[in-house]
Amino acid sequence: MKTPGPAFPRRLVPILIIFYFLSTMLFTAIPQSLAEGHRSDGAPERVPVNLNFDAGAMGDLVPSSVAKDPVEQVQALGNPITPYLVGRWTTNQVKFPLSVYGPFSCTLWAESQKGAKNAYFVVEITKGGAQVATINTSRQAIGTNPTRFELADTLNIELDTGETLTVTVNFYADLNVVAGTIFPQPAQITFLYGGAQYASKISITTLPIVIEIPRPEFDGSSEVISFSATVKEAFDTDPAKMNYSLTITPPVDCNMKTLSEVDTHETDEGTIFSVDWDYLKDKGKDGDYKITMAVSYDGNFSFTNSSKIYIEVPHKSVTNLNETPKQPLIIGSAGIGVLLVGLTVYFNRRTLFKKRYASTKSKASGKPRQAVPKQKISAKTGGNAQEPSEVEEET
Repeated sequence: MKTPGPAFPRRLVPILIIFYFLSTMLFTAIPQSLAEGHRSDGAPERVPVNLNFDAGAMGDLVPSSVAKDPVEQVQALGNPITPYLVGRWTTNQVKFPLSVYGPFSCTLWAESQKGAKNAYFVVEITKGGAQVATINTSRQAIGTNPTRFELADTLNIELDTGETLTVTVNFYADLNVVAGTIFPQPAQITFLYGGAQYASKISITTLPIVIEIPRPEFDGSSEVISFSATVKEAFDTDPAKMNYSLTITPPVDCNMKTLSEVDTHETDEGTIFSVDWDYLKDKGKDGDYKITMAVSYDGNFSFTNSSKIYIEVPHKSVTNLNETPKQPLIIGSAGIGVLLVGLTVYFNRRTLFKKRYASTKSKASGKPRQAVPKQKISAKTGGNAQEPSEVEEET
C-alpha cells in the first residue's frame, strides 16, 4: 500500500483565501504612469486677418465678426481739397509682440442720395500713435446704391506688447453744383460699416493667435486623463465672440464616449480649454492620441494646431475598485477559488473518504458463498424425484 503524503492543514485555507483577495486589491491599486509624449506642432505662418470697424465713428478695430442690424453709419461731407474725417478705429492693446508683414487690403462702403463725383478715401495706418502708412483708394462716383471701394498694398510693421493699431479714414470728392445756388455744395455721403454685407474693414497679414498643446495631465491618483490647449490671442478679443473647437482623436478601436464637455477659463497665460476622459469606463488603450485645437474669429478661417502624443493608459483603477475592469477580476477569482477547493479536497481526501473506505472493506471480508446446483429429475423415478433444496450450503 502506498504511504499517503502529509495532510494539508485545513486551518490554512481561510488564510490563503484572505491572502488572495488582499493581493488582488494591492495589484489593482498600483498606478501605471503615462509615458513621455512628443510634440508634433510646427512653426505657423502669418495669414490674412480681418479687422472690422465697430462701435461708432471713433470706435474699435476688432478681429471678431461684426454683423449689426441696422448697419452702423456715419454722415460725411466731401470736397477736393480739404479732407473730411470720417472716423478713427483702434485695436485693443496687443497682449504679445506682433509682426505684421505682407499684403494689406481695405474695403470701404458708402452711398449718396444726392450723388458724389470723383469720390475717394485716404486711409492712414498708425502704430502706437505714430503714422506708418497712408494709402488712397481709386476714384469713382457714389450713387444711391452702396458702392464698394477697394485698395491693396503691403504693410510691414512690428507691434510691441501694449501698442495699438489705428485706422483713420478721410473722405474727398468734387463739389456739387446745385441749380439755383451761387456756390457749389460739398458732396454728401453715408459711410457704412458694422454690417454683414456692408462691412468696412482692413486686412493685415500676421499671426494673432498662438495655440500651445501640452502633454495630457495625469498625477497618478486620478481616474481621468485631462487633455488641454492654451490659446493666446493678441487683440484681447472676448472669447464669447470667437469660435473654438477642441477634439481628441484616439488610436484605432479605442472608444472615448466619456469625454467631457470643453471647460474654458482665463489665465494670465491665455485662455485654457480642457476636457476630461474617464479612461477606465472606456477601457482606454495605449497608443497615439491626436489633440487638435481650432480657433476662429468669424467662423471662416481657423487657426489650428495639432499634437500627436503617445500615451500609456493605466489599465486599473487607482482609488475606486468599482471602476476597475471587472471581467478579468471575476475570471481570476473563480479560477483561483476552484484551485483552492481542489487543493483542500486533495490533501484531505483520506479524511473525507474514510467511511466509504471502511464500508467497502467490510463488505469484501469473508469467504465467498457458493450455490448448490439443482438436481436433475431422473427418468426412472417417473418424474417423482424430490426437487432440489433452494437453501445454499456454505462450503
